[in-house]
Amino acid sequence: MGTHWGSGEFEGRVWDGKRWRSPTPEERAERHVSGADVPASQRPITTVGFNFEGHRITRYLGYVSGDAATEVQRGGDGLLGSDMTAMLARLRATALTALQGAARERGGNAVIGISFDYPQLEQAKGVLGTGKTAYLPYLFGVIANGTAVIIEPPLDEAGSPPAH
Repeated sequence: MGTHWGSGEFEGRVWDGKRWRSPTPEERAERHVSGADVPASQRPITTVGFNFEGHRITRYLGYVSGDAATEVQRGGDGLLGSDMTAMLARLRATALTALQGAARERGGNAVIGISFDYPQLEQAKGVLGTGKTAYLPYLFGVIANGTAVIIEPPLDEAGSPPAH
């Protein structure tokens, strides 16, 4: 089961697929390692493009990724329509935050060329004693990919950063 961290009135709580609850010590540690506990204003900036207008890339730090996954039940208890869209949006935000955390760990202040992959794995099917096929939950994931970089404002003619 993926861990989905809340915001606003649910800040500091996790969604376990059925309810908001307090995180376990392991979930808190994972959140810290992923960079999710870093304020958004201090996370690397991101773009799907390959440059930042008005800035120059001074160093390429390499490939980074972040991922998130959750199980979704089939049938009457499964997610449909807007519930599925909301779940995927939460997964995408979690994967992006983890990507930013990976870039920070490498010393980057930006990530370029971001793309998202959406793997869907159907867990094992089995035949029950009645001869019926049991369809187990799906595992949905989001993987955010990009290149961590260091960007700086352009230099003026004297070789100094522009004055603000």
